[in-house]
Amino acid sequence: MIENVRAIAARRARNPDVFIKVGDSATVNRAFMQCFSNDDEVMLDGRAELRPLIETIRGARARGTDSFRRQSRAAGVGWSVYRVLSGSSSAIAEEVRAMQPRFALVMFGGNDVETGSLRRYESRMEELVSRLERWGVIPILSTIPPRNDDPEADAQVPRFNAALRALAERRHLPLVDLHAVMVEQPDRGLASDGVHPSAPVRDGRAHGCDLTEAGLAHGQNVRNLLNLEMIAALRSVL
Repeated sequence: MIENVRAIAARRARNPDVFIKVGDSATVNRAFMQCFSNDDEVMLDGRAELRPLIETIRGARARGTDSFRRQSRAAGVGWSVYRVLSGSSSAIAEEVRAMQPRFALVMFGGNDVETGSLRRYESRMEELVSRLERWGVIPILSTIPPRNDDPEADAQVPRFNAALRALAERRHLPLVDLHAVMVEQPDRGLASDGVHPSAPVRDGRAHGCDLTEAGLAHGQNVRNLLNLEMIAALRSVL
């Protein structure tokens, strides 16, 4: 995997301090990564090694913002993989052109499971990672959360996650196994809607960057930590 990500990075000059967010409503959610942009929302709970990375990403400006604050063109409510790939100028191509990122945090499948077409999902995910690799952007894949709202959709989740793991293994790509952690959390790491990863709410605000023991009992918080740690690990080998 290390050899492969180095080869991807060698294909094109990209900003090593920039990532893009690629996915559906769970990615659009402000509790995913955006909260790292404000010190008053960040509780690292002794993880001082992550502070320099957070500051570096905050300081890497692109299109007047940074990767944490950016409202990604490659993520949308209700989106499937098809949506980010479609069109003569696709959403993923527009976001890469705008941000010039080295990394892409990719999580699709929460909506795709409702179609029941695993083969179509596999084909489209393959196309998505192929485009990113060709452009010199390193995809960081994530397994998808369970579904508490729909037993039929939840029954499809293991099949789709198996396909994601196989894709990451076959293409030698980094993978965040979010599902494996969330299923061990209270309510399987999901908010009351049974669909989106949860985050603790205080004073009317979701605190996804609370990385204390209590915070990490929530799906969105552990997702933030795992993705930040993966970026740190990849940067250390490039």
